[in-house]
Amino acid sequence: MKTRDLIIPALLLTTLALTACGTGGDQGSATPTAEPEVLQNDLPSESPSPDMAPDEQGHRADDVTANTAKGACITEGLELTVAGEQGAAGSRILDLELKNTSGKDCQMIGFPGVSIVGGGNGTQIGAPANRENRGTDYVELKDGDVATFTVTISQAGAYDEAECQPTPADGLRVFPPGNTNSSYVAVPGLTGCANPELSILNVGPVA
Repeated sequence: MKTRDLIIPALLLTTLALTACGTGGDQGSATPTAEPEVLQNDLPSESPSPDMAPDEQGHRADDVTANTAKGACITEGLELTVAGEQGAAGSRILDLELKNTSGKDCQMIGFPGVSIVGGGNGTQIGAPANRENRGTDYVELKDGDVATFTVTISQAGAYDEAECQPTPADGLRVFPPGNTNSSYVAVPGLTGCANPELSILNVGPVA
């Protein structure tokens, strides 16, 4: 066999190997595709956990200023009341109202944070309310207007006593949507379950 016949195949193999390496390098240095940007509403739709303490670090004034600039309703400008109560098998359904007393228009969206409190000092009893499986929408409130929501309270007596740990309660602590300060409303004859893993509350969105 002639030397020239050996050189040509060797050159071809070298060229193919270099081409393959170049292709692999391009794949490794390819720029990853960016995730699409997710746009969200300016107004917060979530309330903090009801067992969250009010702001004690001096930042509440900043929070109020920021939310007011967005047109959001703040706890300090809302009056909480129980507008009515409906009876149902094994539960109580409370109709609650948040009245805008701020002197200016505001808006909110989402679910309030709600928990049962007692002991005459606001001690939380049991787990906070579960949210109903319902959609939410913006609620626009002029000064004096009212937003409504419902809280369903299951009877503590309907649960196993050892699991529930029935405890006399004073009322409800409510965080309006997007707020870190709460309001309180008395609910006569209320009994909660002291088990911190058990919630006997369900809350609907503001409307």
